[in-house]
Amino acid sequence: MYTGAHGLQILVSLSLLLGSLAFAPVSNSQPDNVSAPPTTTNKNNPYPVFFVTNREQETTAKGIFFNSHRAQELQYGMIPAGAEAQPGHKLDHTSIKMFKDKEEFLSALKATGSDRLAVFVHGYRKSFDSAIALGSRLESNLQIPVVVFAWPSKNKYSAYMGDEATAEWSAFPLAKTLADLGQTFTHPNISVIAHSLGSRMVAWSLRIMASEHKLKPNEEKFRSIVFCSPDFDRDTFMAESPLIKNSCTNVKIYLDSHDTRIWLSKVLHGNARLGSLDKTKESQAFMQVFDCDLSLQNHHIPFPLLTADGFSSDPEKKQAQH
Repeated sequence: MYTGAHGLQILVSLSLLLGSLAFAPVSNSQPDNVSAPPTTTNKNNPYPVFFVTNREQETTAKGIFFNSHRAQELQYGMIPAGAEAQPGHKLDHTSIKMFKDKEEFLSALKATGSDRLAVFVHGYRKSFDSAIALGSRLESNLQIPVVVFAWPSKNKYSAYMGDEATAEWSAFPLAKTLADLGQTFTHPNISVIAHSLGSRMVAWSLRIMASEHKLKPNEEKFRSIVFCSPDFDRDTFMAESPLIKNSCTNVKIYLDSHDTRIWLSKVLHGNARLGSLDKTKESQAFMQVFDCDLSLQNHHIPFPLLTADGFSSDPEKKQAQH
């Protein structure tokens, strides 16, 4: 293992390489801190975009903002339908509505009239605004209310290891959020969609919920859990697989075997990552256990393939994402 100045040099080099890759001309790639490109249909969102966050809040004359510092208490809010951060546009921070407590938040969700919802957990290097933009894009595709769990990512390439630590810490409030939503909507009416580092948070939160008896595998299952470009140790995920599979009706994993960001994560961690399966017997065994789709293009979210049930098997939709 590398230590001292040499180890620090390697970490800095990897951070710089991660940064340079974001601007490399990779076909269909999507920089992590940029909102998704517009859909071809551009459907209007029928619901507000709801959010739960453990980011620190700042209120100014220009509206409500959330920075990248940790907050010890969860806060709940929404962006009204039509005022969300659309791709290529900035979020109107004066439109953000905060709820006084969890109960008011849950009541507002119920008032949408939908008995289904999706929870979106973003990956590393995301601002609050970009997380909301992705949630808005998901809601446009799913046509059900989306709750964005906006954890305090630093939104910097060089803060990858810091984001890992914050993601681990944030798994506890995420578990609380999933448990609260499950009590209100019941787990079978909830789909969970996670991207990159957010995949680890979802797995950790399931473990926390099970340990606190807030999740009873094989009894109250989530409708689906979708992992997109998961930045997750492959062998650890396999060890967690019984709990993950017993916690939901369907599990789907979208990945790209040539994902450059996941490859860098493998170099940094020293072991195979879930988001970039290879031809080894371990990867082949993994694909016998989980439903994997290797059609992604370098670390993005397959919006056209996602539905209210979690994902689509429609080949026309699969072709549309390209």
